[in-house]
Amino acid sequence: MRDYIPFAYEVREQTPQEAEQRRAAASAASQKLITDRLAREAAQAAARDRLDAERGAAELDAYRTEARASMRASGGSSADFERLWPELRGDYLKARALQRMGARERRAEEMYRKMGGRASQR
Repeated sequence: MRDYIPFAYEVREQTPQEAEQRRAAASAASQKLITDRLAREAAQAAARDRLDAERGAAELDAYRTEARASMRASGGSSADFERLWPELRGDYLKARALQRMGARERRAEEMYRKMGGRASQR
């Protein structure tokens, strides 16, 4: 008969404490992955927000320059422009926000249709 060669490890039942330790370790590893992912997503969202703010500021600056030139070309003064700028700015921001929201909604409806759905009924 051949000699018995034991395996390098023995299979044995886990104690309840060992099972709990394994569950806790697995839970901690999962929690770390989740925390890391949330941190990455938050950093990406912050970067997008900063980029949007920079683009928006540049766009508003360009509009202000154009509006000032248009007012001056129409016979208005710099003082007239400065007095009217808060209202012009508010109107511009409102119009651009509504335009962007409409474009986003149109893209969403188009994607929905491509996926086989119907456009929303209004």
